[in-house]
Amino acid sequence: MRCWKCGADVGEGSVYCGACGANLRDGPHAPPPPDMDGWGSDGGSDNWGSDGGSDNWGSDGGSDNWGSDGGSGGQDWRSPGGGENLLKALCLVCAVSYGGRTILTLLYVMRSILFGYMNWFGNLRVMLFGVPLVLLGAWMCLILAMLAFRRTQKNSDGLLLCLGCGAGGLILVRLLGLLVNVAVYPGSFSSQLQTLLNTVLGAAITFGGVCLIIRFVLGELPFAGKGPEDFSDAFREAFTAFREAGAQANRRRQQQDSYNQNPAPGYGPFHLKTDRSLPVYILLTLVTCGIYGYYTIYTLARDVNAACSGDGQHTPGLLQFILLNLVTCGLYTFYWNYSLGNRLFNNGPRYGLNIQETGATILLWMLVGMLSCGIGSLVALFFIFRNANAICAAYNYHHGY
Repeated sequence: MRCWKCGADVGEGSVYCGACGANLRDGPHAPPPPDMDGWGSDGGSDNWGSDGGSDNWGSDGGSDNWGSDGGSGGQDWRSPGGGENLLKALCLVCAVSYGGRTILTLLYVMRSILFGYMNWFGNLRVMLFGVPLVLLGAWMCLILAMLAFRRTQKNSDGLLLCLGCGAGGLILVRLLGLLVNVAVYPGSFSSQLQTLLNTVLGAAITFGGVCLIIRFVLGELPFAGKGPEDFSDAFREAFTAFREAGAQANRRRQQQDSYNQNPAPGYGPFHLKTDRSLPVYILLTLVTCGIYGYYTIYTLARDVNAACSGDGQHTPGLLQFILLNLVTCGLYTFYWNYSLGNRLFNNGPRYGLNIQETGATILLWMLVGMLSCGIGSLVALFFIFRNANAICAAYNYHHGY
């Protein structure tokens, strides 16, 4: 055995070099020190309870993952990537749950507003409690989506605060609804209490589950070192994430618009729907209790925005259509169809089409529909379907479909 510093011969087991005094354990090729702090190890290891040759507590050897079975480089839920996937799965499941309940509440609210099935007090209760529940449910879906796809360590606390505020708001609205309903209808206490408990349980699972995964799986400390005065900064980071997501979506839309104005020959982003039919619309809307009507609005906005991109206008999608209808008590439907009719009319010459019906024509038929049991509104829909089908067919032909 030689000294790592001066090269002199030293005896086996020596700690210091007799020639230069160097500590042989400090050298680049020094042998492992005797077991001083590896209590209970089986030899040559510096890890408590290991079976030898391993640098992980409780591992079975040859592995670099805590608690893994050895020799695996795969990703499990305890690794950062696996933890992110677990968090994403929980957020998406909760978002689907909140989304489903929000849609059902929205349909109930719209039915009450448009058809007035209840007395004035019942309609008032729907407006006071149903609309906030829809808005808070949509908020929860948005925050859960942001946590699933846009969360970073910087904006995590802000998104958690937004999630907690949404969950607390839902509980508060349900509690106020219970008090009002029980005051008017004492017999509804048990059902209202069950609804409140379900809301509390859902909020606890959602918020608590997200916090537990971030803390114990991802190893982050939510709200660590933050006081009430830091909450405004956390909210600011969350809304910065919203703006960044919106800016990215806007850039994608601008790229899509640029492509649509200068498309590659024989290729289109997607095939637009050209088979909208009024009889099918009426039948499927009745069968699905109105849900197909909302799907039609979604596809119309999507396809018209694609076919008419570059004209400086944008047809609002389903979410904006629903929210603005709630705010305006259904009047936004008339404006949305009026704008859509005008846009189709103005973009007809772009594809060599001679469209006769303007937005004013569509609006007139809808107003007539109010006096003719809805028949005029069906005529307006017929014109919109026909004109949208024509423009979408021309778009598909232009892009090689």
